[in-house]
Amino acid sequence: MAQIWPAKKNNEFDLYFPIYGDNLTAQTGAAGLDSEVSKDGGSFTDCTNEATEIGSTGIYKLSLTSTEMNADVVAVQVKTTSLGTLAFTLYTVGGTWVTAGPGALSRTIGVTVGGNPLEGASVWLTTDSAGNNVIAGPLTTSSMGVIAVLVDAGSYYVWVQKDGYNAIAGQSVSVS
Repeated sequence: MAQIWPAKKNNEFDLYFPIYGDNLTAQTGAAGLDSEVSKDGGSFTDCTNEATEIGSTGIYKLSLTSTEMNADVVAVQVKTTSLGTLAFTLYTVGGTWVTAGPGALSRTIGVTVGGNPLEGASVWLTTDSAGNNVIAGPLTTSSMGVIAVLVDAGSYYVWVQKDGYNAIAGQSVSVS
């Protein structure tokens, strides 16, 4: 079974949606389905799978592959020859969001190598320099080399790992 919500980068994802007609009721038997995907604003290309109706309900399912979900923003359009075109925008997350209490602060952390953003690195935060108390992550850096975390004000340690690059182990950061 594919991932449902939240949509995760590089993970299969099942998108469920109704197709409505002019009378605003779910329509069965939409004809000529053509599903396409755009990753991070790129050109639309055919999806590996085609949207299919679930029974005769007017509810449809499109299974997106992990390759199609390898983007920060995944735009999907499902065209029909009988009922028009539907459009969806999925904002993927790199991992699990963990809060450190109510009223948490949203902060971004950037990872660069030689001044260039490092995409696809695993990042996590701990409250201790030994790395035993993980409070956020692992999260995967975006194409801009950043992750977003929700934490309370305080001192933390950042850990970064990606094959082919030197790991960052317990770099101290302060959030205010």
